[in-house]
Amino acid sequence: MAQAAVACKQAPTLSESGRIQFLAEHLTRRAGLRTSTLLGLALALFASVLTAADICTPGEQALLAELEVSIALEADLAAAASAAPDASDAREFASTGGDAPSETHALLGLGCLDDVLDRVVDGETTALELIVYFEPNAAARHALQRLLDESDVRQHPALLPVLTRLGSSTVDAILSAGECIDDCHPFNNFLFAFVLESLGSDRRRAALPLAQKLGQHRGTSEEELGLVRMLEALGQDIAPAEAELLTLFHSTPDLKERLLGLLVQAGSPEAIALLKVQLRAPWPRTRDFAHAAIAGQRARALTPVLLEVAASSTPEANRAALLALGHVAGPEDAAMVQAVLHPWMRDGSHPIRALFTAMALGELASPASESVLLEAADLYWYPPVRVAAQEALDRMRSASDSGARIDVQRFFDRVSVVPGPVECEAIALRMVDQPQGEKLYKGTHTAQLQKLSYRGDLVERYLPPPPPPPPGVNPDWRPSWQPVEVPEHTPDLALRVAGGWLLGANRGEWGGELIFAGDNGRRQGVLGRNVEDIYRLGSQTIALVGVAHMTINDGVVYRLRQAGNGEWRAESWLQLPGTPYSSWPVHTGEILVNTHGGGTILIAADGRMRMAPCPDPPALEFFEQR
Repeated sequence: MAQAAVACKQAPTLSESGRIQFLAEHLTRRAGLRTSTLLGLALALFASVLTAADICTPGEQALLAELEVSIALEADLAAAASAAPDASDAREFASTGGDAPSETHALLGLGCLDDVLDRVVDGETTALELIVYFEPNAAARHALQRLLDESDVRQHPALLPVLTRLGSSTVDAILSAGECIDDCHPFNNFLFAFVLESLGSDRRRAALPLAQKLGQHRGTSEEELGLVRMLEALGQDIAPAEAELLTLFHSTPDLKERLLGLLVQAGSPEAIALLKVQLRAPWPRTRDFAHAAIAGQRARALTPVLLEVAASSTPEANRAALLALGHVAGPEDAAMVQAVLHPWMRDGSHPIRALFTAMALGELASPASESVLLEAADLYWYPPVRVAAQEALDRMRSASDSGARIDVQRFFDRVSVVPGPVECEAIALRMVDQPQGEKLYKGTHTAQLQKLSYRGDLVERYLPPPPPPPPGVNPDWRPSWQPVEVPEHTPDLALRVAGGWLLGANRGEWGGELIFAGDNGRRQGVLGRNVEDIYRLGSQTIALVGVAHMTINDGVVYRLRQAGNGEWRAESWLQLPGTPYSSWPVHTGEILVNTHGGGTILIAADGRMRMAPCPDPPALEFFEQR
């Protein structure tokens, strides 16, 4: 510490006599200064009160002693700061905001700054006050460079308060450093975004220069993405760059998705019209729903579109649409929203849709939804729906802010992390054997299933069509993925039906299908989805399908019916709370299904579902949704 103090003393500051005079003047006028300010002056001038006696001149030591005695004897010194000072002191105190006077800027040279930054990183909160004794622009550039040079990422948050304290000077330092965006380390841009997120409204000045820099960018994709992150870090302060971003949106196809989000942040009315087009695409993206949610009630025009998607699209899009709806719909939309959502809360055949409906109603907080939420909180068969309905009621009754702030990552987390009960370790139900010769499984009937193999080109007929090319892209564009060519597929299981076999295959992320193999050798594709198993349930035939891969975890029960011409058809019947991974008939006449993350479910012939009884009921794993 003594060496650091010497470094500070040797740094280019005021002359020794000037320093002594400066402190002496403020000691004599201390009625207008807080105790912390006097201590800050002493620390700034001498680096450390504890070691100053080793290196200070007799005159400086006397001043320190006077300062210490003054603070020790005058217990009312702190109260004096709040007392009405005389006119001259009042003017000085008002101009400094009770902090260091303006003439103290550049009192210390940059030779001291690293010592002060070390003390900030070590957790000395008082050291942060010393930043005001440096010339702000130089201090911001130095502190920012130290952040970039620091290899220990754990020190980045510790340095952030320094850059935040320097405010507009930090913005200028970032823009200056941004001149090398195209040839600096790509990670720099992400660190700049980290700093910009912590700054106040001063960062608004960075919006247009950064957007222009993005338009001129000729560096690597990592640098470009980091530059986009810097713009995203500005939040609503990106508004001055709206026109520039709109130009980039129409001229930079590769960045359309991120630029649309930036336009939403900027409050651009055109962003809502662009979102409407995106949400009506055959495969709407979760990020677009997140952008709608971030826009909030500025995007009220999207309410009918979100209701439409929630009813008709893929399970992931259903969830995303409902989650966005809670943030977008306004009181004027209540009747339209309730007409669609209330029946879903009473429909036990789609538990995950009911779960996200409860979450949406909680965000909307309409008193007209209280009765349907009360019913679901008491009676819904799936426990997470009961919990979500009760949370929605609690929010409505407490009159808490229903429009909780949301960002893209938080939106993704809420859509993909679906809460559910833990599966039973043991089932309190007896398994029932299936009739002999009716069911074939790969583990026990390999040779018979090999005889029922089918060609790979039959599989490809039932793959979903490729997505359309993004707007503005060459119409000859094709998706990079292609179905894997396999000459022959052997099914994993088979169920005997009139005139042949229903075959099921499940290759995980590589797909699956349901095929009818007629006794006459004819093969018919019925469904292009992963099949866990096929059963007779009462008077009907059902297939349990779904895949769990990365963020995808969807399970559906299909009803299989044979038409008069012998053709089989599959129609979606029930939604499972997770992908099925094992199942079997039980003595109650139901099918027991173990699901990924959704618990152990029982399905009855009339379509009713319930949780399987466990000898020791497991706890509910419910992840916080707000």
